[in-house]
Amino acid sequence: MFLGTVLLCFSFICLLSLSKPNIVNNNTDSKGSSGSTIPYPDNTVGPSRTSETSTEYVKTLTSKGGNYTGKEFASQSTFSYSATYAPGTLSTGELECAEGPEKVENLSVTEGSHAITLNWTNPSKNDSCVTHYVIEWKSTMYENSSNGSRTTKEFFVIEGLEACVNYEVSVRAMDSNTNISEPEVRNVTTLTDVPGPVVDLDVKSSPHSVSLEWMKPSNDGDCVTHYAISWRHTGSENTTSIDIGKEEYSFVIGNLDACVEYEISVSAVNENEEGNITSVNRTTETVVPGPVVDLDVKSSPHSVSLEWMKPSNDGDCVTHYAISWRHTGSENTTSIDIGKEEYSFVIGNLDACVEYEVSVSAVNENEEGNITTVNKTTETVVPGQVVDLDLKPNPHNISLQWMKPSNDGDCVTHYAISWRHTGSENTNSIDIGKEEYSFVIGNLDACVEYEISVSAVNENEEGNITSVNRTTETFVPGQVVDLDLKPNPHSVSLQWMKPSNDGDCVTHYAISWRHTGSENTNSIDIGKEEYSFVIGNLDACVEYEISVSAVNENEEGNITSVNRTTETVVPGPVVDLDVKSSPHSVSLEWMKPSNDGDCVTHYAISWRHTGSENTTSIDIGKEEYSFVIGNLDACVEYEISVSAVNVNEEKNITTVNKTTETVVPGEVVDLDLKPNPHNISLQWMKPSNDGDCVTHYVISWRHTGSENTTSIDIGKEEYSFVIGNLDACVEYEISVSAVNDNEEGNITAVNMKTETEVTGAPKYEDILCLESEKACLKWMLPDLSSNKCQLQNCTVVCNALEPPGLPLKNGVSGEFQNDFVVVDVIGLSSSTSYSCVAYITNEGGTSKNGSSTPFTTEQDVPVGVIVGVLSAIIIVGLLAVVFVTYHKGTLVWPPKLFARAKQATVRPQPVLVKKFPEYCVQMLEMPTRLGSEYQLLATLSVDISASSSCVNGQMPENKWKNRYVNILPYDDTRVTLDLIDGDPSSHYINASFIKGYSNDIEYIATQGPKEETCLDFWRMVFQHDVSVIVMVTNLVEQDKVKCHQYYPDLRENIVFGDMTIRCTTEVNFPIHTARTLVLVKGDKKRKLSHLHFREWPDFGVPQSTDIMIHFCQTMRHHMLAAEQGLILVHCSAGVGRTGTLIAVDILLQHISENKKVDIFGTVFKLRKQRTNMVQTEGQYKYIYRCIKDAIEDPTIVNPATATNNPLEPIYENVGTSLNSLQYEKLPKWKKKDQEA
Repeated sequence: MFLGTVLLCFSFICLLSLSKPNIVNNNTDSKGSSGSTIPYPDNTVGPSRTSETSTEYVKTLTSKGGNYTGKEFASQSTFSYSATYAPGTLSTGELECAEGPEKVENLSVTEGSHAITLNWTNPSKNDSCVTHYVIEWKSTMYENSSNGSRTTKEFFVIEGLEACVNYEVSVRAMDSNTNISEPEVRNVTTLTDVPGPVVDLDVKSSPHSVSLEWMKPSNDGDCVTHYAISWRHTGSENTTSIDIGKEEYSFVIGNLDACVEYEISVSAVNENEEGNITSVNRTTETVVPGPVVDLDVKSSPHSVSLEWMKPSNDGDCVTHYAISWRHTGSENTTSIDIGKEEYSFVIGNLDACVEYEVSVSAVNENEEGNITTVNKTTETVVPGQVVDLDLKPNPHNISLQWMKPSNDGDCVTHYAISWRHTGSENTNSIDIGKEEYSFVIGNLDACVEYEISVSAVNENEEGNITSVNRTTETFVPGQVVDLDLKPNPHSVSLQWMKPSNDGDCVTHYAISWRHTGSENTNSIDIGKEEYSFVIGNLDACVEYEISVSAVNENEEGNITSVNRTTETVVPGPVVDLDVKSSPHSVSLEWMKPSNDGDCVTHYAISWRHTGSENTTSIDIGKEEYSFVIGNLDACVEYEISVSAVNVNEEKNITTVNKTTETVVPGEVVDLDLKPNPHNISLQWMKPSNDGDCVTHYVISWRHTGSENTTSIDIGKEEYSFVIGNLDACVEYEISVSAVNDNEEGNITAVNMKTETEVTGAPKYEDILCLESEKACLKWMLPDLSSNKCQLQNCTVVCNALEPPGLPLKNGVSGEFQNDFVVVDVIGLSSSTSYSCVAYITNEGGTSKNGSSTPFTTEQDVPVGVIVGVLSAIIIVGLLAVVFVTYHKGTLVWPPKLFARAKQATVRPQPVLVKKFPEYCVQMLEMPTRLGSEYQLLATLSVDISASSSCVNGQMPENKWKNRYVNILPYDDTRVTLDLIDGDPSSHYINASFIKGYSNDIEYIATQGPKEETCLDFWRMVFQHDVSVIVMVTNLVEQDKVKCHQYYPDLRENIVFGDMTIRCTTEVNFPIHTARTLVLVKGDKKRKLSHLHFREWPDFGVPQSTDIMIHFCQTMRHHMLAAEQGLILVHCSAGVGRTGTLIAVDILLQHISENKKVDIFGTVFKLRKQRTNMVQTEGQYKYIYRCIKDAIEDPTIVNPATATNNPLEPIYENVGTSLNSLQYEKLPKWKKKDQEA
């Protein structure tokens, strides 16, 4: 069934193709025009044709213009066509459309200047039969202007139309059977536009008018309403204009000047006065100009000046002026043309006293003109020179002949003849008659040049001289006189005198030279006035045969010959120097110098390391041309020179650089290892044997006995390395190899153990047992993964909190578990609250403290007994406490007898000033009590360190700035610097702000500057307005660098960055040195005091207290003198001696204004601001002694009672240090106790 359906459809399609005409249009919507494809059934030729399906149809084209072919219009006109179909070939559906479509509806027209837009709607009847529309248009103003096109859309734009033209436009509807409707017609005129330029503008000129002819513009010519014509002289601003009608196509411009260029324009103008201008330049024709006007002629002896005006008639036609002149009566005329803008001329080169006929003509381009002629005589002048003067010399006379002067010769009255040796002042003269034209000068010298003159002279004795130099005839000259030869290394200098016989006949000197015995001769001629010559480019040390001849013009002369040898000279460089290297030697080969090689007496060979000043040299014989330099270092570039040397030890050096070949380097030299807890610093020197072959160093390390090795390569110029991330107290096997480019090297191996390191603080974990007199405390060990140091013991110190004042109890354990230790503390008091701290001791020392949670021991008696005994103890205890505390000045009311483990009751209380000396004596006499107080300070400081961060000091980019790894500033009190170029690490320095007695920031405590932190130190001084710098350390102590010298010596400058520091004064005292420093940064200058306390050992105290108190007063005096700014105090770490000095300074201010002394509280506050302030118990004890001695001196407690000023005087620039005698004259602070 499916196959039948397909066959049926195929038959139906074939029937349709046989019954319909084959109408194909490949140019839909194209515009019909002459020569273009008609938008209808294509490929039709002639009136009809047969399609491929044999269906015939006829296309009839009728028009006013004739018949059309299928592809071309015979003429432009409207047309129609119809189609005939064979019977029975139309289907039922096609019969419905056979009647053809109706006219289109609602046709609207919108005109432009060059286009018309059509819009319409489909016919209401049989609109479904319409397949496309036929559009036709033609101009109603012009014949043969029909055009057509088609479209399937209901609008169409006719483009390419002329402006201002009326068109008839029609639209027809066509169906698929090629039936076409009646046309819907509209008449429309295109809008106006600017007309194009006129066509074929023709311009014809005559002498006084210009005729114009043109055609209407080809573009939009129908929009022309009139023509505008204008003209003016080219370049003039004055324009004449006229308008003529649109139907006029010619015009004559009259009353013009002849021979004048005019700028003429013609415009086709529309109703809006718009148009395109066509401009041409045209010159009116020429006529014969009139004669020149006001000709003025003035003469001088040899010229005539002419001046005139342009002809008044047709002067613009003048193209040039023709000027001519001649002797009156002569036929020879001279002429010249000059420009039309030139109105004067000077006729020059005329003869004096001669009448000339002069004419001037104004000439046009046709060489036509009117001549104006005048006669003029030139004035009298000095006669010209004689003509054709001929001189014939003989050996002793000269014959003269000449002609009368060609210029002004008639004025001659006689001739004057004179002669002399050229260059001489002695002249001979004679006059002869004007008719004589020859003369013989006799008695002359042979071969001598004479200056001879002949003058034609007028009656006023005026004349022009004609001078000639002539030489009398020659003879053969004699030999040169006094020939002198002076040899040089490469030249021989010759000097001589002119021949005494006929020397004036010499025309030149001939010099020749050659090697003695050689046939090759060199020659040169030099001028007759040259009496010296240098023969150059000679070989040194060679004998030459030299001759000099005085030669006449006939090349005749007498020769003088001499032999001479050139002097010794520095030989040239050796030739073809060849250098070959091996590891420890260099072979040299060369050839004798090509220049002056015969002067070589020996060869000098020298060599040295490139860049070194140490040179090795050797001399070898002149016949030896090779040498081997031995005992050289491998892999070293040598600068090698070979010199050819003469007898005077003069030489030319030929230098080459050559590198010896590589070998295996030797071991590194002076390998030095410095261990630290977690790193080992290596330093070494380059191998002494073949060290220059090193390309890099290989460093490797491992635990002794381990197979795991770590290696690293570093550059050949690096001689140090730090092996980091090591474990403390571990022995490492370390090797350093100097390696060449072949990875060959000798290994130097050393075993080194890292240094000890104190462990971290233990952490309290639990109480394993608690009895009346015993507590078993469990402490967790710190992280020991990188600390392999042997643990020794763990010590626990327990302090009674309630009741206070009981002795401290210690417990020690030596047995450590994996991660904890248990310490038994015995001898405790029952029913007592304790707080304990623990620290671990290993081979490196003692750790920081770890604190426990407070606990209370158990009771050890029955309750009844406790009540009775307790009552008695309370009564007796209260009385004892009241007595003791009142006696010591530390009574606190109301007494806090039942407080539990609070710091307020643990910390020592302030002591009245008047009670303090006695209290201090008791403390000093009971070392354990003072030690317990300092230990309590250390215990409380642990909590401060635990709660205060030091993040900035621990940053990797800042670690290198710290002098000691365990002394870091707290983040909340550290001194910050301004950033440099956004570098976040540039703000850090190991320094802390410290509050003073007024509770304002008065001090900066800092470490001693390192060499690499000096710039940061002075940045801090400048930025934070430091006025006094106190230095309580020496630069080197016990052979260790404690501080870099950051300040200059006296009268010297030191520069850090953009800051310059100068020391202007320096005063030495027995204990300290006072300096005045001037800091300059840009245009800012500051004056600083620098006080250097020299006598204070590290971790120790000064020998007496008076020097400390006196120094503090000196420091305070400098501070008051500065009026503002901070005191900067530093030792080495910036905590021990620095903290002690600041504590004493603050307490000295306390005792003069307050009634109580609080040493513990003062130091505790300092430790809240910077770690480890007052670093040792001895320093803490020294503070007690200083304050006791200061209180006992009335000048300290009551300064008004002082009879002497205890402060050191401020000295001007003394230039040198004060001696001890000067110091003794200063007022001193007296102390009662000299005990150290």
